[in-house]
Amino acid sequence: MSFIDWTENERLNIGIIDEQHKDAAELLNELHETLGSNRTFLEKNLVKRMLKHFREHFDTEERLMKESKFPFFISHKMEHDRFYNKIDTFYRKLEQDEERVTLELLNSIKTWLFNHLEINDKKCTKFFVEKGMS
Repeated sequence: MSFIDWTENERLNIGIIDEQHKDAAELLNELHETLGSNRTFLEKNLVKRMLKHFREHFDTEERLMKESKFPFFISHKMEHDRFYNKIDTFYRKLEQDEERVTLELLNSIKTWLFNHLEINDKKCTKFFVEKGMS
C-alpha cells in the first residue's frame, strides 16, 4: 500500500502541474519506503531530490501566476517559500546527521501538500483555466 495514493480527485487540469504533483507523491512514497531501514544515504538523496523537485514545481506555478496576473500571487508564493524553507532546513540538519526522516515528518509534508492543493492550487488553477492556460 502506498503512503500517498494519487487519484483523479487531485487533478487540477493543468498538465505540467498535475504531472509535478504526481511526481511529488511518488517521491514521498519512495521516502516512506525507507522508514526504519537505516539507509541514511538513500534518505538524504531522496530529500535532496524532493527539495529540487519542489523548487522546480514552485517556480513553474509562480511563473504561471505571474503570466496570468493571478491576484493572490504574493500570498501563494509566501506559502511556497515557508514550506520550501522548512524542507531546506530539515535537509541541512539531515546532512549533518542531526535529523532523520520520520513518519511524523512525512505526515506533515503529506498534510501540507493536500491542504495546499485543495485550498490554494485549486483556486489558482481554476484561474489559469479561465484565462485559457490549460
